[in-house]
Amino acid sequence: MDNTNALLAVSPIDGRYSSKTSALRDYFSEYALIKSRVKVEVEYFIALCAIPLPQLKDFPVPAESLRSICDNFTPEEALKVKETERATNHDVKAVEYYVKDYDGHRHHTSKRGFKTKKEAKIFEANKSATPNCNMYFEQFVERYVEDKKNELKARTLIMKADITNRHILPYFGDKRLSDIKSADIIQWKNHILDQGFSPAYVRTIDNQFGAYFTHASLHYGLRENPCKKVKKMGTFNRRLEYLTFDEYKKFIAMYPQGSRNHAIFQTLAFTGMRCGELLALTKEDIDLESRKISINKTFYRKNQIDYITPPKTAESVRTISIPVFLAEELRAYMDSIPDLKDDERIFPVVAETIQHSMKNMLAKAGLKHVPVHGWRHFFASYLISQGVEAIVIKEMLGHKDIKMTLNVYGHLYPNRQEEVTELLDRVINME
Repeated sequence: MDNTNALLAVSPIDGRYSSKTSALRDYFSEYALIKSRVKVEVEYFIALCAIPLPQLKDFPVPAESLRSICDNFTPEEALKVKETERATNHDVKAVEYYVKDYDGHRHHTSKRGFKTKKEAKIFEANKSATPNCNMYFEQFVERYVEDKKNELKARTLIMKADITNRHILPYFGDKRLSDIKSADIIQWKNHILDQGFSPAYVRTIDNQFGAYFTHASLHYGLRENPCKKVKKMGTFNRRLEYLTFDEYKKFIAMYPQGSRNHAIFQTLAFTGMRCGELLALTKEDIDLESRKISINKTFYRKNQIDYITPPKTAESVRTISIPVFLAEELRAYMDSIPDLKDDERIFPVVAETIQHSMKNMLAKAGLKHVPVHGWRHFFASYLISQGVEAIVIKEMLGHKDIKMTLNVYGHLYPNRQEEVTELLDRVINME
């Protein structure tokens, strides 16, 4: 038998009885075995493209064309495969082992090409002892989102996804998590700093990137966090931007009494609520008789979709008292809305509408620019100037704890050290 016929043989005695065994060639010959292996490799490659693996996501996959390789596979092609494997010393030694992947499951895998059995055993022992953080960074981001989906609010996840997709995945998406070193991070940070973003936005990007590695270190066995070796970039602007009381009076006078915008900015100025909390207010949240507002949700719009979710923190759910003048203004404003339902938003606009109106009116009034969030600072600073205790301000603003209130506004409280020393003098003199 020539080499091709040998591949088609079912047994060593086929030469004599080939007519009897020919029907079995496509199932039990060496040719059939090689063809079967080729088919497995083709289907495996198509499956990898369908996942897709990051390296193959843009690879055009003509599945039928690839499968035709198997359908039209000839004994001559099988012979080429056999000769190639002989030349490359294919499968001299191999080792099979289990890897515990980042999802906690054991995966069977193998490695071939070892020259000796001893070399294969050494590799097997080392591989089994090494914690696996070998997923691609893009895959780990998906795992992070899955882990955090019940912990973080939808709006926070959207913000994180936006930052990640814009500034992190284009640089690290196709790198393995365990392969990212501090030198890679330095280069990426230099790239981000070259974009001219504000220091606060740069710090936000940096914090998000670091959060992924912290999560990997705490929960997925990443032995060394490379972010800890690199200096953080950017800074948060802790300078409070808000109007003085005289500036507020000049600003609010620009809006007609009884208008929606007048009611919006009066409410922001004298409740300290967040913009999203204001936009989520419904008629049933406002008790005009007892002059109280229940803050229990927040509103935002993203990609033309409106969301109403719980407030920022559990402490943000609160009931606050409002002054008589604000209660009367809200009563008149709501009475002006025809057929206002109890569960209907009383301010049916979005945050961008408020920001745009405020920006334009500040400019017309000749006042400095301040963000909408500045009304919280205006409210807190005014209360501090009137001697209101920090614990009350914390409750009104819905801060998580008193430390946050003091960190933000502590410097606004007057220095009362001289009063303390006078008090101590009086105590000693009384003796």
